[in-house]
Amino acid sequence: MNNNKVSIYHLETVGKILANASYFYYNLEYLVFDTNEEEKKVFNSYPVLKKIRLTLWSLIVLDLHKLLSKSSNDKFRISKLVNCLIELHKKINWENEIDIKELHKIKSNLSSTQTKIEKIKEIRDTQIAHFDDINLNYKLELDEIFELITLCQDSFNTINYALNNSTSDWRFSDAVNFKPVVKNLYKYSMLKQLFYKNLKDMNEKIELAEMDRIIKASR
Repeated sequence: MNNNKVSIYHLETVGKILANASYFYYNLEYLVFDTNEEEKKVFNSYPVLKKIRLTLWSLIVLDLHKLLSKSSNDKFRISKLVNCLIELHKKINWENEIDIKELHKIKSNLSSTQTKIEKIKEIRDTQIAHFDDINLNYKLELDEIFELITLCQDSFNTINYALNNSTSDWRFSDAVNFKPVVKNLYKYSMLKQLFYKNLKDMNEKIELAEMDRIIKASR
């Protein structure tokens, strides 16, 4: 396999892992930051929805570890690809040749996050790997995850442009599909409260106007 094919195969695999991590991140970002107070109440009321947030966070940590690990066991880490491109720089047929200084800059940027990378490894090894007997806590804040995701995205796009004359838009999620589900769960919660309120007040005629308002409500 020639130098270009090896590099492009490595890059494509990195891209697949990064696409997953980005998808998980932007969904988690919506669930944590982009929900209103009513939606937050819904998420806090249903354990399965809280588990979705925890699962997304865990999957991001696992994928970031694959991309940023210093271990030789993680063969598709970005640093390995960058080192290969530096070593073979003059032998690669570039679509848009990248200066070797730029590759060293990417390598330096990756190295500068060593503390956070070590934190990811610790979380993976001590918490996620023992998910059955530990109360997982968020030792890695969302802004730290965003910093690492962005670093991986920028590094990938720079290399991909040089090798394939292409870049990727990573910002996609299922937020548009989450919203109607959360909205209907909120309506169900409000209707249940209305029903028990009328039951408690011995009101034989449920407040139809209020019921209609809840059902038709849109946000």
